[in-house]
Amino acid sequence: MKETQYIEFKSAFNDSVIETITAFANVKGGKVLIGVDDKGQAIKNYTLGKESIQKWMNEIKQKTQPAIIPDIEEVQYKGKTIVEINVQEFPIKPVAFKGRYYKRIQNSNHLMSVEELSNEHLKTINSSWDFYADPNHTINDISIKKVKAYIRKIEQHTEKSIDISPLEFLSKLE
Repeated sequence: MKETQYIEFKSAFNDSVIETITAFANVKGGKVLIGVDDKGQAIKNYTLGKESIQKWMNEIKQKTQPAIIPDIEEVQYKGKTIVEINVQEFPIKPVAFKGRYYKRIQNSNHLMSVEELSNEHLKTINSSWDFYADPNHTINDISIKKVKAYIRKIEQHTEKSIDISPLEFLSKLE
C-alpha cells in the first residue's frame, strides 16, 4: 500500500496528522494510519498509551474549526496494531487547522488560496459569485447592444421570439 489522495501514513500523532485530517475534510475524506512509516510498513516498536485515542480526539476537536470529530480505532495492519483515523468529507467548508485551510491533492496537503476558500464556502451554501451584486458597477454599465445581440442568438437557436426588453430579459435571468 502507498500514500494516495485518500490515505496518509504517519509514524506518530502530531500537528501534521491534524493538518491532514482537515485536508481530507475539505475534499472527499480519507484515512490517516498512525504507526506506519512512509513506505507503508508498520512500525515495529509502536505502542499506544491507555488514553491516547481520547487525547487525540480532544486535540483534533480543539484545533479544528468547525470542530472535526473523526472515527478513530485500533486496527491490525500487517500483523501489527496501528491506529486508523477515518475522516469524512465535512458538510460545512472550509475547515481550518490553527486558522489555516488545507486541501488534499494526490498524496499531499496544500494550503488553500483565498479564492479557493471563497469558492468552497459558496459551494457549501449552494451559491456562486453570480448571485452577489457587483458594488463597482450599475445597470448603466451594461451594453444594451450586446444584450440585444445575445437575445437574437437565442432566438435563432430556439427559433422562438423573445418579446421583452433587454432589461426585462436580464431581470428574468437574475
